Amino acid sequence: MTTITKADASRIDDLQPLWLALREHHGSVTEHWGELRSPEESWQRRRKDYVDILDEGGVLFIAEDDGEIVGHAICEQEKGGSPTWTWPPDFLAIVDLVILPGHRGQRIGEQLLAAAEQEARDRGLAALDLNTAAPNESARRFYERNGFRLDLVTYRKPLG
Repeated sequence: MTTITKADASRIDDLQPLWLALREHHGSVTEHWGELRSPEESWQRRRKDYVDILDEGGVLFIAEDDGEIVGHAICEQEKGGSPTWTWPPDFLAIVDLVILPGHRGQRIGEQLLAAAEQEARDRGLAALDLNTAAPNESARRFYERNGFRLDLVTYRKPLG
């Protein structure tokens, strides 16, 4: 049985295998973005991001199955809204949502999304936000099935 718990920064190092799995997945869906950083450098950079997120009031949810970490979601609160519109209000941004490949399809991602949504509600926020790579069609379908809709498009022009 999978359990979702809110965790603190003391659990960050436990996330390394999940980040490295996500790094590999990123490489498989965005080959045109170039060579991946080494696993060690990639983890050290992401680990620092995670520490900073939690230091600034973010939240970490960990999914465990019989004591094994099989997924996590880390979120940061975005504040300030738009200078143009009253929307979007302050929101909770899902920075990473990761499920180990052997545990996908077991609704763990949905449980992590539900935990993030409840956290946003508890904080009095009106929205969840996230980004995913355009070529990552399986992630896009997953998020759309779970109530997310396309809202902002980023264009990139490589200069190399």
